[in-house]
Amino acid sequence: MVVNTLNLGTLKFGKRLKKFSNYGKEVRLYFDNSNEGYADLVIGAYGLRSIVRNAGCLNFIPYYLKQAAFLTFINPSKLGRISIY
Repeated sequence: MVVNTLNLGTLKFGKRLKKFSNYGKEVRLYFDNSNEGYADLVIGAYGLRSIVRNAGCLNFIPYYLKQAAFLTFINPSKLGRISIY
């Protein structure tokens, strides 16, 4: 499990992503409290309001099914070092 490989304090909770910009090898994150950060990998996990999903699936209109789905846009074997917010 990823959590077991991270240093204490690496995961950040209670943040709401406003937008992000892809710069190739890293992604700049803009949060609604005016904070910013950088990451190697961004995972969107808040359902119908997912900013990450909206950026990756431009032609998809979400609707509520009372179910959960997990998507990835990259092959996990290609991941190197990651920063998690």
